[in-house]
Amino acid sequence: MHKYTDEQKKTVLGLFNQGYSKNEIAKKTGLPYHFVVLFIHKIQNRHYLPDKAVVILKQLNEKGYYFPKGTANTIHGLKELVSIHFARFGGKRIAYTIGHENEAIKKFIEHYHFNYLNDHKLAAIRNVFGFREERYNYKPYKKEELSKEEKNARLSQF
Repeated sequence: MHKYTDEQKKTVLGLFNQGYSKNEIAKKTGLPYHFVVLFIHKIQNRHYLPDKAVVILKQLNEKGYYFPKGTANTIHGLKELVSIHFARFGGKRIAYTIGHENEAIKKFIEHYHFNYLNDHKLAAIRNVFGFREERYNYKPYKKEELSKEEKNARLSQF
């Protein structure tokens, strides 16, 4: 069994913290893949993130949205660590982070090629993303109720 130096372990940990996958780390450092996996697993303990999850987190941080393609379970696991929201409309899904709702709506419409959007469909998509608009801002007129003193004061003017 090989003994690996502390420098090698530090380089592996540094590359992993930069976001490289375990396979890329093994290729860059020339260390066996099983060592990289075991060493990183010892450091992470039970907070293990698969490589797919790291890629998804990178894209969510950079762009603010992600189109899940068979990775819904991974994203649901990430919801415990990061505040991720899902939007689903017409069987099409997108995951996005708070603060990136506007970009997510634009990319959702572009990505799924909604050729024709009427007002009703656009309003439904906006509601899915959490944009709730008051339909009527109309406030009915209410007559001011005057106290007896004010009524008497007005009557005394005539």
